[in-house]
Amino acid sequence: MDNKEDVYKQQISFLDRADEKIKTLFLQMTNKNFKSDFLLAAGIARRSCALTSGFKAMLKDKNSLCALGILRMQLDNTLRLYAGFFSKDRVQFSEDVLSGKHIRKLMADDNKPMTDNYLARRVSEINPWLSTFTIRPAVISTSQMSILKKLFAIKAGKTTSSSSAQMTLTVKKCIFLSPCSVSRT
Repeated sequence: MDNKEDVYKQQISFLDRADEKIKTLFLQMTNKNFKSDFLLAAGIARRSCALTSGFKAMLKDKNSLCALGILRMQLDNTLRLYAGFFSKDRVQFSEDVLSGKHIRKLMADDNKPMTDNYLARRVSEINPWLSTFTIRPAVISTSQMSILKKLFAIKAGKTTSSSSAQMTLTVKKCIFLSPCSVSRT
């Protein structure tokens, strides 16, 4: 097995371990009395696991167009997770979201509406890798498609180890952010 195939398998293994960490964390929390913030986080975690599964399937099938859409959904998922930590009252925020209110209409702790661009800017202050992506409703810019193209090239054995190392770090950070790694600014 060549080095590029090893890199691909390592990345898939990372995604598998991340999924298992989320599942284990939430299984440990069963049968406890939780507020709405935990329920919202559980929904976000469940979506993260589903998106990771779909992303891996698209990598395996070399379907970069669908993988790109899944990557965008995971970015949205990440922004939603952080939004709760940017709110004045996380429990009230979670109740509002669970009752159907749009996050973009809710106010952050600095009294600004939590639009996608606002959330991306705030999250980028904590996790600078996010600035790699231009956040627009339902779009990752076409110039950013190169990240996924490089990932597919790794599987096919068509890229250098230096470019693959930088790109896989970005994809790792993008496709999975553990709820445990979130900190309030």
